[in-house]
Order: sequence, then structure tokens, then C-alpha cells
Amino acid sequence: MRGSRPTTRRAEEAPPSGTVAWAASRLAEGEPVCLATVVEKKGSAAVREGWMIAVSRGGAVGNLGGGYIEERVIAECLEALKSGKPRILRFWLKPGEPPPGYIPTGMVCGGEVAVHLNPVFPPWRIHVLGAGHVGYAIARLAHFLGMDVYVYETDPRAVERRDLSFAKGVFVGSLPELLRKIELRPTDAIVITFGDEERDSVAVEAVARMEASYKGWLSSRSKAALIKGRLSKKGVPREALDSIRAPMGLDIGARTPEEVALAVLAEIVSVFRGTRGAP
Repeated sequence: MRGSRPTTRRAEEAPPSGTVAWAASRLAEGEPVCLATVVEKKGSAAVREGWMIAVSRGGAVGNLGGGYIEERVIAECLEALKSGKPRILRFWLKPGEPPPGYIPTGMVCGGEVAVHLNPVFPPWRIHVLGAGHVGYAIARLAHFLGMDVYVYETDPRAVERRDLSFAKGVFVGSLPELLRKIELRPTDAIVITFGDEERDSVAVEAVARMEASYKGWLSSRSKAALIKGRLSKKGVPREALDSIRAPMGLDIGARTPEEVALAVLAEIVSVFRGTRGAP
């Protein structure tokens, strides 16, 4: 009996080199991709070892011969992107019931096919506005966690005092200039750590209108309520303002810049992983 048929979806045909290039371009845009490669073929089948497709949430490119196997692999790749776990699919292309662990196809080619699914995720990215004590601590810890770090600072002296050689980008200039340089992806994190009311107000107004997975602000509740109230009266939507976490970070009783960084990055990882940050 044939396996349950997934929703029909076909890959745009491409050779392996084109498939890899397409996957690389998706990853460069911050989009996760699942690479599915035929790793074993026994007997007769309409695929060859080494054939592959790349699947993202927005499309698929490559060639697995079309038909049920390709449709099933695409559906399973989308699930692998949710779980983050690689796996091997084994297809049975012979009459009769397949052995345990094989997927029935209803085909009678006489072969077996194994396809390896490998979900690949781009590095997490964080944009840190401010290179003071806390901003620098957040940037360093984020780098240690494997994130791509981008730092923005209006005071050249703050940058000169820090070793930011690990950062993917360090930008110095007026705040309006810096805000225009931010290339934010929806999957990114962005944090405001300036600390003074003037720069905080400008940054919060701009960041509120940006799309990101995590938006945080180093601020007390009272200061955040005051500045958000002023910006709301200026016409900034309240929903947009409330998308910025203030104060940011999990409540761990943090006191030092390094402890604050730990609390903030713990919250960011929790958001990125889709958990509640609870025990």
C-alpha cells in the first residue's frame, strides 16, 4: 500500500551545482534550507546517487526524478526545518509490503532508494546599538554563542576603547546615519543599549518600526513607559512600541554588564528557539 501522499509540490529542476548555489543564496538571505541527497540506490529506480534538491519554506530547487518520492522528500524537508534534525528516508520501490523503516511508494521499479535530509540554518545575527559596558558585553557573549554581531556607536571613543575585531561590522556616525545602515532581517535580534534619553528616544522610534525576531532595550520600566508614552503621542503605533522588550533580558538578578549580557542573550536564545525561557 502506498504511503500517504503529501500536498503536491515540485522542485524547480537544476543540476547539483545549481542546487547548492541556490541553497547558498537562501542561507545568505537568512533563510534556512534543507538539503536532500540520494545517498544509496539499489536495483532499478528513476534516480541516481548524488541527485539532490534544496528546500526552503519558500520553494525548492533540484531534481529527484519528480513523482511521489520528490513530493514526499519535499514535505519531509519542511518538517526537518521545524525539528532541526537530520534523518534518512528509505523508499521501497518493489511489490508487496516493505520491511520496517521503509516508506511504501506503490511503485514496482524493483529498487530501493535512501535519501539523506540535512537541515542547514544560517548563523543568528544580532545588531547592538551602543558600545558601552553593557553593549560590549552583549556583543562579546553573542559572538561566543556563534552569532554574527554588528555594532553601531555614535561616539568614536567608545569604539576605540573596545576590541571589536570579532564583529562582522562596526559602524560609527550620527544616529540617523547609523539607523539607515542597519540591514535587518526578520530573523535577527536588535538591542538598544545607549542609556541616555536622547539617543534612546531616537533609536526606539526607529526600531519600533523595524521587523525582527527580537527587539530589546536597556531601560527601566519607568523610563520605558515615559519615552514610549511620548512617542505614542507623536504618532508611533503603541503596538509597534510594545514590540520592544523593556526592560530586556530574563530576570536573574543581574548587576554587572556581563550578568546583564547573560540575561539578555538567554532571552534571545529562548525566543530564537521558540521556548518560554522557563525551567
